[in-house]
Amino acid sequence: MGYLSWSLKSLYLYTQNKRSQTMTKVVYIIIALAFCVIYTLSQDPVCVGRPDNWTVEIGCWGFKFCNSSKLVDIVNCTINGTVLDRDSKQCLAPRTGHTECGKDQPCLGKIDGYYADLSDNCISYYVCAGEVSLGRLYCAAHLVFSEKSASCDWISNVVPPCGTFQGTPSP
Repeated sequence: MGYLSWSLKSLYLYTQNKRSQTMTKVVYIIIALAFCVIYTLSQDPVCVGRPDNWTVEIGCWGFKFCNSSKLVDIVNCTINGTVLDRDSKQCLAPRTGHTECGKDQPCLGKIDGYYADLSDNCISYYVCAGEVSLGRLYCAAHLVFSEKSASCDWISNVVPPCGTFQGTPSP
């Protein structure tokens, strides 16, 4: 009986040890998954795979860029009544520097949508809703606004008057 008792006790301890090891592995897996979920949730989908300092959005209010796969709101000019100068990325008084910010956008009589500002060679555009301007946004450097796609693109891909594309547009 002593041998059987010792064998059962050894088997029990062995089983407990294996369970403990298994539980430890499960805990480590759960912790690793939690870190993955937290890391993934801390990333912004628009920034994943983008280099640091990649500009996501730029407008009269300021601009946002990516850093470590996170979206960062770096400059907010609306706090002190200034507007963003696109080229220097500095807050300036309205209608100074290279900015059309503070200029009235002609939304009266227009349907809701995005409109290129022809007066600044289409490097900015404004949003109209209910015949009211919702604000002005800039295209990134070297791009112009395409009303057809409602996005910024290379000048060679945009039809006149904003671009130089003369071919048949792709579907």
